Amino acid sequence: PEAYNIFTEYLVAINRDICLFNGQEIMDGVERYYSTGISPSRSWFAAINVILGHVIRKRSGMENSVECEKYIGNAMNMIPSIMMSKPNQLSVGAMLSMVTFAPPE
Repeated sequence: PEAYNIFTEYLVAINRDICLFNGQEIMDGVERYYSTGISPSRSWFAAINVILGHVIRKRSGMENSVECEKYIGNAMNMIPSIMMSKPNQLSVGAMLSMVTFAPPE
């Protein structure tokens, strides 16, 4: 499916420069989500949405679109939950990835 291509593209092209996510953890979460329809955690939901936002923006030549903004917005909606939870690599990666999404001024 296209989803696997998107996450693989992120892990190979973007995550290799600044390794914010464990690739196996992301792909296991994608597999679990597509087989059950349930998000493994709020941190995972935020990570997946921020990854989708980054890849969509990269594919569009670094232009923000309504679609990529929607995914980043979904991720940002998880910030209060993530901040109140015990930190882990996935939640820290999601938060840092949201920061890297901000366009340079």
